[in-house]
Amino acid sequence: MDSNDAKYTLKTNDGALIQVQNRVLMHMSKDGTPPYTRSVIDFEAPSESKHAWLNHAIFLGTLTMPKKMPKDNPFVIISVYRVK
Repeated sequence: MDSNDAKYTLKTNDGALIQVQNRVLMHMSKDGTPPYTRSVIDFEAPSESKHAWLNHAIFLGTLTMPKKMPKDNPFVIISVYRVK
């Protein structure tokens, strides 16, 4: 099982910048089945914004690696779930 970290910034429709740290555990299969991937996601939103609640919640995620079309760049789909 491999561990990978990704750090990036999201810009919301209202212009807020939210820092994201996504720590991913990934196990690549040898038999061609989709890899097992799970992640823990931390958000850092501006404390004065309506997004500040993201700073005080726990989020888990899954990653899907769709089959890319010939002209596509590689990409993943990240599904995020808030733990209550």
